[in-house]
Amino acid sequence: MSLLKVAFSPLGSLSPRTFAPAVVLVYAAGLLSYLLLMGSVTAVTGALAFLLAQAMVTWIWYMLHAKRLRDCDRPTGLALAIATLYALSVILFLLLIVLVTSGDMAQSVDAVPRTHIDLLAVLGSIGMILRHSNIGASGYLILAFLALSLLPVAIAVCFSLWVGTRASAPAKP
Repeated sequence: MSLLKVAFSPLGSLSPRTFAPAVVLVYAAGLLSYLLLMGSVTAVTGALAFLLAQAMVTWIWYMLHAKRLRDCDRPTGLALAIATLYALSVILFLLLIVLVTSGDMAQSVDAVPRTHIDLLAVLGSIGMILRHSNIGASGYLILAFLALSLLPVAIAVCFSLWVGTRASAPAKP
């Protein structure tokens, strides 16, 4: 089966053996797409390149899961719901960037971590917010948005593990 047919065609089924490496590649591509939020990219395209990459990754994620669910003889509606939830979380994540940096998108996205040290600084800031006893309404709002934007990723990973471990349905006579 060709890679393009597996990734983009809504038809057919997918064995667990083919599903596992394909879904790992999709998660890796989704993670790497966050590099499109770097200042040098957003200066040219804004958040459009990131949004298009996320849309493609989400579509491929759904196609893989729908095919795997068909192979298990299960309905595909839950995969569509999770893909939709993830797409909404990407939008929420971009809104969170705007909220935290209080600027327009081209300038706000430039504040996204680009190095390991920047990432550690962001995680340290979140840790300080959590440890501080009086973080205020805006601190709680930021933490709630962050949790809401990360929750669909955790749901999608758990769903992928569940779908990947289902046995294929017996062949119909």
